[in-house]
Amino acid sequence: MNKQWMALLLSAGMAVTTCPVPGAQEPPAEQIHTEQAEESSAAVHSDDSDREGTAADEFQSETEPSGSETETGAYEEETSENENKKDNGTMLDIQTMCSYIQKAAEAEEIDLDSEMIADFCLASDTYDSLTEDEQAAVNSGIREALETVRNRIAAQISSVNGVTVTGNPWYVQLHVQESSDGQQTMQQLSETYPGTLPQLLYDIEISYTDIRTGEAYQPMTMISLAFPVPEGYESLTKPRILRSAEDSFMELTPQMQEDGTFYLDSARTLTHLIVADFPAGLQGISLNSSSIKINRGQKHTLKVVPIPESVTENYNVTWKSSNTSIAKVSKKGVVTAVKNGKATITATVAEHPEMTATCKVTVMQGANTLKKSVSQVMAETSAYMRATDTNPSVGSEWYVLGLARGGLSLKEKYFSTYYNHTANYIEEKKGILTNTSKYTEYSKRVLVLTAEGKDARNVGGYNLFKYISDLSLVKEQGLNGPIWALLAVNCHPEYSFPDNPSAKEQNSEAALVNFLLQSELSGGGWALMGSNADSDVTGMTLQALAPYYHKAGYENVTAAIDRGLARLSEMQNDSGGYSTMGVETEESCAQVITALCSLGIDPETDSRFIKGGHWTIENLITYHIAGSGFMHVKAGAGNNGGAAAGTLDGMATEQGYYALVAYQRLKDGKTGLYDMSDVSISKGGKGDGTGTGLKEPTPIPTPTSAPAADPSGSSGNINTKKPGGSGKSLGGKSSGKGSSGNAGDSGKSASGNSSDKNSKSSSKNSKSKNSKSKNGKNSVGWDFEAEPYVESEETSLADDHADGSIESAEDTGSGVLTSDKKEYGMIFGFAAAGALAGGLAGSGIKAGVKALIRKRRKKK
Repeated sequence: MNKQWMALLLSAGMAVTTCPVPGAQEPPAEQIHTEQAEESSAAVHSDDSDREGTAADEFQSETEPSGSETETGAYEEETSENENKKDNGTMLDIQTMCSYIQKAAEAEEIDLDSEMIADFCLASDTYDSLTEDEQAAVNSGIREALETVRNRIAAQISSVNGVTVTGNPWYVQLHVQESSDGQQTMQQLSETYPGTLPQLLYDIEISYTDIRTGEAYQPMTMISLAFPVPEGYESLTKPRILRSAEDSFMELTPQMQEDGTFYLDSARTLTHLIVADFPAGLQGISLNSSSIKINRGQKHTLKVVPIPESVTENYNVTWKSSNTSIAKVSKKGVVTAVKNGKATITATVAEHPEMTATCKVTVMQGANTLKKSVSQVMAETSAYMRATDTNPSVGSEWYVLGLARGGLSLKEKYFSTYYNHTANYIEEKKGILTNTSKYTEYSKRVLVLTAEGKDARNVGGYNLFKYISDLSLVKEQGLNGPIWALLAVNCHPEYSFPDNPSAKEQNSEAALVNFLLQSELSGGGWALMGSNADSDVTGMTLQALAPYYHKAGYENVTAAIDRGLARLSEMQNDSGGYSTMGVETEESCAQVITALCSLGIDPETDSRFIKGGHWTIENLITYHIAGSGFMHVKAGAGNNGGAAAGTLDGMATEQGYYALVAYQRLKDGKTGLYDMSDVSISKGGKGDGTGTGLKEPTPIPTPTSAPAADPSGSSGNINTKKPGGSGKSLGGKSSGKGSSGNAGDSGKSASGNSSDKNSKSSSKNSKSKNSKSKNGKNSVGWDFEAEPYVESEETSLADDHADGSIESAEDTGSGVLTSDKKEYGMIFGFAAAGALAGGLAGSGIKAGVKALIRKRRKKK
């Protein structure tokens, strides 16, 4: 628009020119000249209050030709010219645009099929094609008229048959019609919702057109839709509001408005809307359990599951027991076990007697009452542990963990003493706690330090997770390494493995879980070697996998755990305990108890783990020695390479105590033994540098002639039955606290070497002079009264070829053998036990025995 024309517009306060917008057809030059001449001679009203007439008068000069001339001459010419413009699809000139807008604004009714609305649409498009400056130059009255007409049209075309759409442009018309094929819709609904009889209440198809062009329109922005609530909707049995989605349906949840409509805030792609009722008749019933095993005196609730589950029919159920002397059932389906035996519970639909469901009930003897309470045994054991372990240091790990998780205040000096010694030890070793594959040395300390509130990522500046961040190294220890690494990283929510660029295989939770799943035996359960599940190893593996039990996305883990539980149930002895290498041990039972409690399973009430009334806790307590700790195997029992039968054992005490702690925490509703999310952790400072608590070196036993047998047939500390060890440890060396001093005192612990804290009392029980060091104390591992400690060759041997699950008579310092036959017997016993325990896991399995023999020969 040129400057002269803009000036005319502004001086007149209106759009009076025929100057076309860009792209419009220009009138002949003569017409332009004539109109400009008329314009220049027109009188301008100075008083707006005296002006009458419509806004259209503003587009006519007071010197315009007579009406007859306008009607017969110029108007016909203008009309003909604009018809040509519309036919050619071009924009209008400003004056014609304003005229069309004004005419539409003056119309009393909006007729979408009229020429007036067609002209208005063209005028609207012309206005939209103007620049902002050009639009601003148009008279405000025209602009207001344009908006008014648009709104009137939008209100008329956005609502039809009770359906209203909001959010479309003014020119988009809503079309609503009943679905053309209701029968097909019914069939699709029946297939999608089997067992129901769909009843259509509302079935419409929705579409849109652009009234300017008559073409179909697809909404491009978010739109909302309101539609009427069908009559009788609130009395429907199972109503659903649906939209078709290809070959299926999507259920919608619109809001019901006070005006009796449903409101959908997102309806841009909605083209088919359905409201239907889905009444479903009862076709049958089932029960949530087809068979159950419950203990005498227990209750179990059976629930009826209707077929189909979406049934809307009302029905009543009656219950009946085939033998009320064995199992009773209430009107609500609660089964009460009365006495041992079998019975069948039947549920019947009263309205349809032919519809029944049954559950076979096996009533078993419940868990026997404990002769000694758990709290009493824990109190006696913890008192013994505290009295024995007065100077906790390296080797006290499982005492520390048990006492910390058992409720002893973390403010006790006991814990600060242990931390100081451990921090000094780690600093002394510069963080390198093992020169073999025994990476459980790190995992067990993560657990113990976390239990006493220390952040294992900063122990005097050392991040213990750094050393187990390479999975390839952790796996060298067989199953033990990954089991305890997974327990360590999951023991607190703040923990994770740091990135290790130099690792052959970056460690992670997922990698550890996958490794354990891949190690599962075909029949369920786990073992360090062989194809038969081992109770200890299965128990420890279940402890590690416990955080994923019944967790979404870990269904494969849950299935493996369930298989492991089934295997443990099968392996349980009639006594309620568990065996390793053919001999029932306290530690095996302790590991199963810890596993069950980690999974939230109460061994007192779960019938899978009760045999004739005997259960795991009852069995464990039978190993307790009044006023002290636990024994490895009972007096008169066979020996599988651990501590002597019927004698106090450090490892058995460790594991027996923390198993009871795990059980008590379950009963009290607390987090699991290794779930330390309830502990606030903080970084630990450096040790004071005064020592590790290990001072006196342990003499290296030298082969000598065998001592004479005593009158009772015992040869002192020599285990004449079966040297070596059976146990599976938690990592390596046993603290051996409370040991009797008999062969095999190391038991199954977290560390490999035995260190008898009760060495004084142990020496009294020993009749062999060879079992005493020069100061009169047993030379077993290290003494916990701050005597010097030096790792013996035997200790190193065990560390090199065993992971800590080995109970070695040699480690107790009592292995004084005289003949090659006896020495090799010890080697093979040691190797066999270690193989079962994982001591010869990885590459050690193939060459462990030969390596042991070679070392013995070299030593000789």
